[in-house]
Formats: sequence, C-alpha cells, structure tokens
Amino acid sequence: MTDPVGEFERVFRRKPECVASAPGIVNIAGEDSGHDSGLVLALALQQRVRIAVARRLDRRAYLRSSAVAGEAALALDKLERTWGWTDPIAGVVAMLEREGRPAPGFELYVDGTVELGAGLAASAALELALLAALDGLGGMRLSAAEQAGICWRAENEFMGAGEPLTPFLAAVTTREDHAVLVVCHDRTSRVLALEPSEYRFVTIDAGLHKTASQADAQRIREQCSKALATAQQGRPEIGRLRDLTQEDIRGLDEQLRRRCRHVVGEAERTRQAVEALEGGELGALGKLLTASHESLRENLGVEPDELDGLARLAQTAPGVLGARLPRERNAGCLVALVHEKALTQLDQRVRTFYATRHGREARIVAIERAGAGVLVESSGRS
Repeated sequence: MTDPVGEFERVFRRKPECVASAPGIVNIAGEDSGHDSGLVLALALQQRVRIAVARRLDRRAYLRSSAVAGEAALALDKLERTWGWTDPIAGVVAMLEREGRPAPGFELYVDGTVELGAGLAASAALELALLAALDGLGGMRLSAAEQAGICWRAENEFMGAGEPLTPFLAAVTTREDHAVLVVCHDRTSRVLALEPSEYRFVTIDAGLHKTASQADAQRIREQCSKALATAQQGRPEIGRLRDLTQEDIRGLDEQLRRRCRHVVGEAERTRQAVEALEGGELGALGKLLTASHESLRENLGVEPDELDGLARLAQTAPGVLGARLPRERNAGCLVALVHEKALTQLDQRVRTFYATRHGREARIVAIERAGAGVLVESSGRS
C-alpha cells in the first residue's frame, strides 16, 4: 500500500484535511440468509481502503487512485453512473444529496489492499472510507447506522449492485481483535472478543472476479419472498424465513425447499458458530464452516466447480478445521480455520494443485488478527 497522504500532497500540492479508512470484510458464518433477515458472523480484515481528502470551493471532485492511471473528475451537480471505479464515490455523494446533506467539492486520493471482486466488500470499504472522510470534513456526525445505510443505498440504488447490508453494518460496528454478529432484520450487531489461539482464519483467493449480477440477487430475494408467502398461508404468524420449521419447509416445491433448507440451516449454524467462538470450541466452529459449504453445494450449487474443488482441497488438508465459500457462490475467496503450523503446507498444497489443475495462482492470506472498523485517522474538524 502506498501512503495516500504523501501521494495526495504530491498530486494536489497541498496537505489533505482528512484521512479515513475502512476494512475489507469476510463472513465466517451466514450469508444467503442475510438477504432475508438472517444472521451473519463477520470479521474485519487488516486489508483496508484508505482515503485522503481536502475541500474545494466549487462543486467538482477530482479523484486519483493508486490502482488506476490518470485523474477522474465528477461534477457533483450532475452525477451519473459510468460503470467505472468512481461509481461508489459518486453514489455516496448522490445519497448525501438526496438526504439534504450536500457534500462540498473535494480532491481525493485513494489506496487500498482489499482485493477487488473477491467477495471481501472492497466497494463497501471504499464507500465507507469516503463517507467517513466527508463526515470529517463537514462535521455531519453520522451515526454508525446512518453511515451503513447511506453507503448501502449508494451500492444498491445508485449502482444497482444488489448487495446485502451486512458488510456495511459489520464494518461500522466492529472493533479490532473482535468478530461481529449482525442481526439483519433489526439492523443491530454485537461484537465478540477473539481470544488468542494457535488457529488462524485464512482467506484463499481463487483469482476469480465476482460475477454475481443484480438480477441474480433479485432472483434470490424473490425466491425467499415466495417461500415466506407460501408458508404464511398456513402460519400467518411467521415473520421471517429463518423462523420456518422443517415441517413448514416440507410443504414447499423442490426449488423453494432447497433455498429454505439452506437459509434456515445457515441461521442455526450461525447461532452455533457464535456459541462455539465464545466458548473457545474451535473444532466445532470448523465443522460448522464445512457444513455451511456442504449446504451451499447441495441446496444452491457452487459455480464454477473449481471453487468447490478448492474448498474440498482445503477441508481435507492437515491442520484445517473447516473451510467454506462465504459470500458469492460463483467467485471470490474461501475462508478456512487453520493451525498456524499448517499454514505453509496448506499454502504450498493449494498453490501447486490450483496452478496444475487450472493454470492460475490461488493466494492464501492469514488473518493474524481481526482488523478495526471504519476509522477517521486524522481530521481538520474543529
């Protein structure tokens, strides 16, 4: 990672007024149930997006990124989606405008180490870091819930991405060395302390970019809504899909039954994962990771097949307690729970197998400790 402060000074020839950052997020348990008022247990990564920003007197924004050559410009009074890297930035500004909180013009430099398209919420990290920086400039004093909501709407209403709220809520509420449980239906969360251990969560990047579309996300939500409506015909007191019983599920058609089997099972697995984490029962937690992946494969499908093969490879490696594909079913990073002494062997095993079988490099990153949430690192706010 480059220094965004130094790069800002080099490019714009003045000092930034605010520096803010936000982490990538990986889900340990829960995910598809997050589309339907479920539970998600997540970790913030040490990998972050950092932004340095300073005000302008006009209504324009000039943007630089360590990952993209050249300068981009936005007219803040005429924001449109361009399908480029600046869309998350434009989306946040547009949502602030919609809420009657117009952002000033600004100059910005962004850098980050969160892998793009890997299901680690890189876009959410960019949006949250930007909003925190703009808040630092303008003194909006947004609550955590407001920050998450504005950025989530930028992702969905402006960009049409179909993203769940969970990574946004996780990033604004978590703390360093903690996991965070997000309760989706009431948008609450609680942090769980992570005790020192010889085991590490690791991400295994398959090198595939995320390809899930808004249409796919919408189809998932429609299936969940249809299943809930069908179950409510017999039991109108049911409020959420994860409250269905196995008896309720048996009355649905096969497609909806598979969907519900995963959603209901994933909510219960997430509850059990919280208990295992709080009780220090890492063996049980690892088994829940693997059970989650098996449910995903059997009830929803994992595409392409190589991701399922990579999960099986990790699950059967020495020193691995469990592994799953946590976010997108057709791209992204796996998460595994691995003994620290087995990390090198797992890395070699995965790299060798994946390069031989698929001709690409899979990368393993150990999460030595859970990262902090959204931070304003420095601010000119009085």
